[in-house]
Amino acid sequence: MSCSASGAPETRGEFTCNVCGTRNPAPAGGFGRENIDCAGCSSTVRLRSVVYLLSMEIFGLPLTLPEFPVLRSVRMLGMSDWEPLAARLAEKFDYTNTFYHQEPRFDIVTMDERDLGRYDVIVSSEVLEHVPPPPGRAFATLHRMLKPDGLLAL
Repeated sequence: MSCSASGAPETRGEFTCNVCGTRNPAPAGGFGRENIDCAGCSSTVRLRSVVYLLSMEIFGLPLTLPEFPVLRSVRMLGMSDWEPLAARLAEKFDYTNTFYHQEPRFDIVTMDERDLGRYDVIVSSEVLEHVPPPPGRAFATLHRMLKPDGLLAL
């Protein structure tokens, strides 16, 4: 017997989705980075990896997102996050999902000075590969937006 990313005991051939908490059969061909393999929320390994990272960095434990306590004191910015994940993060944190092409807008290379040192966590799982060169400008913006002990989840 092994443990899932949530720490729950697993039987061979099953996994617990840490985004929604659904028990699922493991895919016969194995997990693929972008394969939808959760029957509950249609999450992928990549998205569940983001939740695992947040859980370990914020709580020091492998929790499922439904197990996260509500912490409105943690200010989090999402950058074009997958909507089911964004909705669940908004239930737990002071979270805003932003977009380059629609409201609420966020341009990663042009920071609003009011955002200086404002965020505990910034989540970017879909954006940085689309940033125009030089990419250092985007990373500098994100660094300036994070609090001194903030987390950039890529």
